[in-house]
Amino acid sequence: MVSFATRFLTSPFTNRALGAGDRGILSVVGNVTGLFSVLLSPNVPASYYRTLPERRYSPQEYAGNSILLGAVSGAIILLAFFLSYPLFRDSIYRNTAYSYFLLSFLAVPLLLIRNYLHALFQGLGRMGEYNAIVRNEALIGFLFTVSLLLAGMFTVRTALLAGIGIALFSLANTVWYLGRHVPAPWRLSWPLLSTSLRDVSNVHIAGVATFITLKIDVLILNYYVSPALVGCYFVAVSIAEVLFLVPFGTQAVLYSRVARETSEKAAAEVSVRAGRNTFYLTIAGALVFAASGKLLVLIVGGRDYRAAVAPLVTLLPGIVFQCLAMTLTPLCARKGMYRTMSLTAVSVAIGNLLLNVLFIPRWGITGAAVATTLSYALNAAVWIILLRAHLPAGPWAMFRLERSDMQYYRKLLDEFRGKA
Repeated sequence: MVSFATRFLTSPFTNRALGAGDRGILSVVGNVTGLFSVLLSPNVPASYYRTLPERRYSPQEYAGNSILLGAVSGAIILLAFFLSYPLFRDSIYRNTAYSYFLLSFLAVPLLLIRNYLHALFQGLGRMGEYNAIVRNEALIGFLFTVSLLLAGMFTVRTALLAGIGIALFSLANTVWYLGRHVPAPWRLSWPLLSTSLRDVSNVHIAGVATFITLKIDVLILNYYVSPALVGCYFVAVSIAEVLFLVPFGTQAVLYSRVARETSEKAAAEVSVRAGRNTFYLTIAGALVFAASGKLLVLIVGGRDYRAAVAPLVTLLPGIVFQCLAMTLTPLCARKGMYRTMSLTAVSVAIGNLLLNVLFIPRWGITGAAVATTLSYALNAAVWIILLRAHLPAGPWAMFRLERSDMQYYRKLLDEFRGKA
């Protein structure tokens, strides 16, 4: 949440410093890097959440495997980008300098190792340290951004260089915190590696498909519209996704809570209660954002980004539906529904891709927003239907508020802050 907040606070200044064109270029660079990372790095945290409660492997083994997998995956991703650039120079890489992509990809190995190690704090129930790492990373990013802005040096290149520095700091910070609770030596475990990769083989397609649903629109837009319009769409998405603060905060705690519940029924009840409260909180936020859309775009981007208003309003209903799917994800991981997750995500991603190809040539950035909202709604509906047999009071419990919810959320907030 701190990371979102600091980015949102600086975005009015960074958007103006870059202008709509350079903001669009930076968005494309980030999405290309993200696409390769999702395609070629195993989602081992999903396996960790399943195996950690079994206590078959030591924390030292999880830490050692995380470093190995992050380093190897990062090297593969870098090589894949080098090989792909000549092929896609004039399509998804168009309008963007090679050096920008290179700077972005150099941070990938550092971020992968950091992400894998960071996931251990959730599985171990160390939410205080988990949040401290995120908070420290956000604050360092904030300081870098403010320093560059004050010096009049915030450009695409310096932003990417700052990203490498932030990745180095965050990895070091994560290693330091983890070393306090998981003493050396950290070591490799081939049985754990085999188990993790087997789990990943079932869930990896889901991660790729989810990324396509979330981010492929920017790469398609980069082919059809100018970088300035891509920048406007980025501003619309960045404002709308502030509402994800609610489900992201809930989800961070749920992975730990759901993994530690002793019964399947209790785990499902926790997920349902969190899901319905998150749903209504997000609706309230979406109504506020819709009413103040023009003002928000003016504040966050300025007059150059006026085209962002229509896609912003169009995205809001989809954000509300997506929050339901996000709060159900920890329950799916607890039940090991990796293959179902993959099949669902692939179906939604295919639908999203088709909608983007159909709507973007006709309606530009507003068409991309329509495709995203329809895909989010479909995703939420599918997951509620699939999990209806596992929800104690049926799928309608996701929408039926109860008196006990407020007391529960006070406890959840305390745990998220590391006080429980």
